[in-house]
Amino acid sequence: MSVEEQIARFRRGLANGIIARFHYWLLAIAVLCAIAALLLWHPLPLLFTVFFCVVALSDRGAGRNIAAAVTAYDMGTPTPCEVVIELREWSDVVTCHARIVQGEAGAWTFVFVPQGWRPLAGRYAGKVWSKAKGGAPLIATVDGGVLIPRCDPARP
Repeated sequence: MSVEEQIARFRRGLANGIIARFHYWLLAIAVLCAIAALLLWHPLPLLFTVFFCVVALSDRGAGRNIAAAVTAYDMGTPTPCEVVIELREWSDVVTCHARIVQGEAGAWTFVFVPQGWRPLAGRYAGKVWSKAKGGAPLIATVDGGVLIPRCDPARP
C-alpha cells in the first residue's frame, strides 16, 4: 500500500471513532469477562479479564498518537530526515524500531507497528512531521511506509 492509502485507512478509523475508543471497548469486554467469572464461578473468564485489561492499558496511547499523526500529516509541513529502521526479534515476535535523524535537531527513537507494509532494516531518506521544529516526531514516512510512534518518542 502507498503512504496515501495507509493514511486513508487511519482516517477511516478515526472518523468512525474506532481508533480513539478501542481501549474502552477492550475494558468493557474485560468487565463482561469478570461478570461471567462471578456468575459461572469459574477462573477461565478471569484469565480473559486480565488479558483484555493488559491489552487495553497498553493500547491507550496508540489511538492518541494515530490521531495526532493524521492531523500533522494533513496540516503540517514535513521536514526531510534520515530514518534508520531496526528489526529486533525475540522468540517469534519482531518489533520495529525507528531512529529519526534531523541534522542539528538531533535524533529521536520510537517503536512502531507497520500497517499495510513490511519494513526492512536499513537507512532511508524520509520525511517527518513534528509539532515544533526539532520536536518529537508525530509521524514519519519512507517510500511506501508510514511510521507512527506506538509510545512517546525518546532521545537516544
